[in-house]
Amino acid sequence: MRIRTILAAAAAPAALAAALLGTTAASAAANPNANPGNGAVVITSQTQADQLMNGPSQGVINKNVDVPQGADVQLRWVDIKGNLSVEGKLSLASSQIEGNANVSGPGAGLSLFNDPGNHFWGNLTVNGAGGYYDGSWINTGLGTYSNGQQVDGNLTFTNNTGSRLSLNGSMTVNGNFTYSGNALPYAGGLTVLGSQSVS
Repeated sequence: MRIRTILAAAAAPAALAAALLGTTAASAAANPNANPGNGAVVITSQTQADQLMNGPSQGVINKNVDVPQGADVQLRWVDIKGNLSVEGKLSLASSQIEGNANVSGPGAGLSLFNDPGNHFWGNLTVNGAGGYYDGSWINTGLGTYSNGQQVDGNLTFTNNTGSRLSLNGSMTVNGNFTYSGNALPYAGGLTVLGSQSVS
């Protein structure tokens, strides 16, 4: 009886951690950009985001991360060593994404702020994103609110008929920039070191 009690007590923290991080295979499988085999972290609440930032890992996330539709969370000073998928709203501060980042869906939007800025090691794609309200007459699918944002790969902003690219801070794209099929024309402001395709 005593052994059973000890085993049950040992299993409880692991179950709690899995619940906080949302790492079930079913939740990860709901997002085709996540990697269920890698146990993608699905963040549905600020409580989960706070646990990732302040828990034992201290902001280092060794898996893919998904912010699903309907979620509205903030991450600060995190290092995501996999891919990032955003179908809800994510406010990201002074963080690095070592994989690729994708923003898509009717309520999807990515807000970048803080100094130093965020660093995307791979590609950043915003496609078909409905965006979030930031006080303007059209929603924002990708917004920069401080200087020093950096994309080492390509930045693609396409088919965002319900949202705009809002540049209120500097962003450097080391790769190529593609802008097409959006609600508003490109207004400039990016520093692009590769080629540009704007239509």
